[in-house]
Amino acid sequence: MNLKYMGSKSRIAKHIVPIIQNYINGINPNGDMLLTQYLDRWIKRVGPDLKPSTYEDYQKRVYGKLITYFEPKKIKLNDLKPSMVTDYLNYLKENGRSDGLGGLSKKSVNNIKIVLSAALDEAVDDKIINENPVKKSKMPSFENEIKEEPKSNSGEDDKVDVGEWVEKLGNELKELREKEIKPLLEKAIDDAIADGYVTFITGMAMGTDIWAAEIVLERKKMNKDLHLICALPHPNFETRRSMTEKMKFNKILKNADLVKEINDHYFTGCYQVRNEWMVDRSNLVIAVFNGQKSGTKNTVDYAKRKGIKVVNVLDSI
Repeated sequence: MNLKYMGSKSRIAKHIVPIIQNYINGINPNGDMLLTQYLDRWIKRVGPDLKPSTYEDYQKRVYGKLITYFEPKKIKLNDLKPSMVTDYLNYLKENGRSDGLGGLSKKSVNNIKIVLSAALDEAVDDKIINENPVKKSKMPSFENEIKEEPKSNSGEDDKVDVGEWVEKLGNELKELREKEIKPLLEKAIDDAIADGYVTFITGMAMGTDIWAAEIVLERKKMNKDLHLICALPHPNFETRRSMTEKMKFNKILKNADLVKEINDHYFTGCYQVRNEWMVDRSNLVIAVFNGQKSGTKNTVDYAKRKGIKVVNVLDSI
């Protein structure tokens, strides 16, 4: 790529040095675009990865709820703060209905929050912004709250939204598990690549399978000889996942070299059929196995009976 810039040395330095510094610091200058511009680009980009009905729902939330609120505010993507997201969620609760007759339900507010978070997760992945402000925002309280017993010293009742608390706890546990396990998976996959393995098969289950697929696709950017195969146990495997998980799932499928539905319908045992299909086509199995009775144990046992090497990443802990 050739660049030509006209002007004095001081003028060039004034414009070029900040750009270079941004890249040194890992900051993408696209973060200076308006939040609404980014959301518009994002929804158009992810559209092909979504089912038509899901895409229609996303469009309604992006254009009907998010852009209509943030457009007049002219907030840059880099300038969006958790407090601004919190203010927006409170606005939805009080005045979010399109007909002007009040606010939205907790479920509706949370669905819009999920779409915004999914969009900003991609901005983080693409290094346009450093962190997702939605993660530190606060959902408004709703009427279905449960009061705890007064604390011993304050004498005040603390309101706890049980549903939100459980969701937050689940997300925190998931993030902790990912931080612990994903580096171990990365090492196991990197070791396999160093040993000459170039084709990887994932079962696309939430958690370990998805993380492994993401790692392989990341390595594939630097090594074009790598291939990713996604083996699905049955059609519509992603149906019960959250919006964010569905988007992640579909993004992986789009970038995979092959997507294979092992069975044409769901039935008891279809997951083990999928797992054995993967083992039968492998010379190495990388597993996250804690020793407990599970589908993973069945697969590990099957691989050992077939004489296939098994690497359990948890053995390194």
